[in-house]
Amino acid sequence: METLVDILYGMTTLMLVPVIIALLVFLAWALLELGGVLREARARRPGAAHWASFQRELQTGTREAASFFEGGPWSGFLGLFAARGKDVHAREPHLAKILSDLEIEADVKLQRMRLGIRIAPMLGLMGTLIPIGPALLGLSQGEIGEMANNLVVAFATTVIGLLVAGICYVMALWRSHWYAEDMAAAEYIYRCLHAGEPAQREAA
Repeated sequence: METLVDILYGMTTLMLVPVIIALLVFLAWALLELGGVLREARARRPGAAHWASFQRELQTGTREAASFFEGGPWSGFLGLFAARGKDVHAREPHLAKILSDLEIEADVKLQRMRLGIRIAPMLGLMGTLIPIGPALLGLSQGEIGEMANNLVVAFATTVIGLLVAGICYVMALWRSHWYAEDMAAAEYIYRCLHAGEPAQREAA
């Protein structure tokens, strides 16, 4: 039994360094992603105002849906939809495929945020629990300094894990809202162009 305990203790203590490194990598990645989100928020402002005006003109009949692909300050997935559909927007199957691909890409991009939300707290918890064993061992041997160092590591990893998860959660909320708006706008353009085509083909 003592051998098994020693093996478990050795395995867990060896995992501490990889856990700390993984947390630092997640923190650096989250900060880089946050910078990208802030740049994306700035780039989306002109497109949002232009889309509101464009949508009003579509609803009043003063503009054709096909003019969407002629250009504009589109950003995000709406910009990708305009760029990829520029040459094929008149062909319904190709435009539908582009729309489906963009939905998949948006989901994949959000999955990165969800990864940080779920994995970072797990790593933080591991970084909290692993040093507790050495800290208790140091306390039993009267080594207060060693116990204090281990507790500092435990609390620091918890804070970093929660910080990364919080950053990723906020970014996921922002991006979920943005991408939902983009996909709703792209689907609206698609329907304006091709909603009546099946009925027209049946009538013909």
